[in-house]
Amino acid sequence: MFRRAEQRYLRQALLARYGNQCAICGRHLPKNLLIAAHIKLRSESSEADRLNFDAAAMLACSLGCDALFERGYLTVDDGGLVRTTPTDDPELLHVLDQLRGSRCLAFSEATQENFEFHRQSHNNDTISGR
Repeated sequence: MFRRAEQRYLRQALLARYGNQCAICGRHLPKNLLIAAHIKLRSESSEADRLNFDAAAMLACSLGCDALFERGYLTVDDGGLVRTTPTDDPELLHVLDQLRGSRCLAFSEATQENFEFHRQSHNNDTISGR
């Protein structure tokens, strides 16, 4: 029960802060297409980390950004820019090319450490900043 309540409050806090905008692609979308996406894996976060709504999560759209970030196809660099992993898949490459280099709206001093953790957990050596 606590986890669901936390998720609801986190999502409400993110919607209040960022409106209906995906932090990765920047699209303004209906609320039901935006997910409170944890930057650092929730399972790797302490309870205090999870409750630090300023640093724990961002809004990511269910049109692809959430899944791409969660699986490490997208990361956010130390300057707040979206970076991508190399791929030979032409359809995926097309999507990643559109997102690479955009500014992540959720990047801040508060979230920087969690974005670093995310990059490292997805093998930063393979991330491409092309």
